[in-house]
Amino acid sequence: MKEKIEVTLPFTMTFNEALRYKNVKFSTAKEDINYTGKWYFYECTYEITNNQLFGMPMTGDDGRWKYGFIGFAGLSIISCGFILHNKSKKKKRLKQKI
Repeated sequence: MKEKIEVTLPFTMTFNEALRYKNVKFSTAKEDINYTGKWYFYECTYEITNNQLFGMPMTGDDGRWKYGFIGFAGLSIISCGFILHNKSKKKKRLKQKI
């Protein structure tokens, strides 16, 4: 791990913060009703997994190169067809003049 995990006990949270975690055991926690209104947790479980998700830095590719490649290939095919068609017309004209 790149950074250390520091946990101070008791771990204090408000009721709303504890509800956001969804896996908090209120049975082992103590609530400070009179002074702070926070919950004190003395037993904590922290799960560390080996599948950290992080965003790779972009190098300028956003996936649109495929459309440019397909467009360039289509334009090349149409241009070649146009050139071949003009050459065949030119040959026919030369044959008709003779």
